[in-house]
This record gives sequence, C-alpha cells and structure tokens, in this order.
Amino acid sequence: LAESLDFIQKFPDQFNTMLEKEGANLSGGQGQRLSLARTFLKDPDIYIFDEATSALDSLTENKIMEHID
Repeated sequence: LAESLDFIQKFPDQFNTMLEKEGANLSGGQGQRLSLARTFLKDPDIYIFDEATSALDSLTENKIMEHID
C-alpha cells in the first residue's frame, strides 16, 4: 500500500536492514513511505494526513492515493 517493497528489496539486508538514527540512511520519500506503511498496518478507523506525501514523486503519490480510496 505504501509502495515501499521496491526500495526495501534494494537494501543489502532487505527487511533486516537496520535504520540509522532519525532514518539517516533513508531518503525523505522512503521515510514517508515507511511512516505510511506503519500507519496502514495499524488499520485505524480514520486517517488524518498532513502533507504525508510531500516528499514523494507524483507517480508514487498517485499509487498510494489509489490504495487509500
């Protein structure tokens, strides 16, 4: 849902990759996608977003928005 799989699989340790303090080894968009993934996994009754996709390219943002609708 958060379009994270592709970049996670590019890490040498994939899902076992240790994130550095404050996500220093992630781009802004990668960090936003991981934050969105965590939100989607919690499955809340409502979502409140404030510029949740501001660091994403338009293609990725559109894919994520399609999943939310």
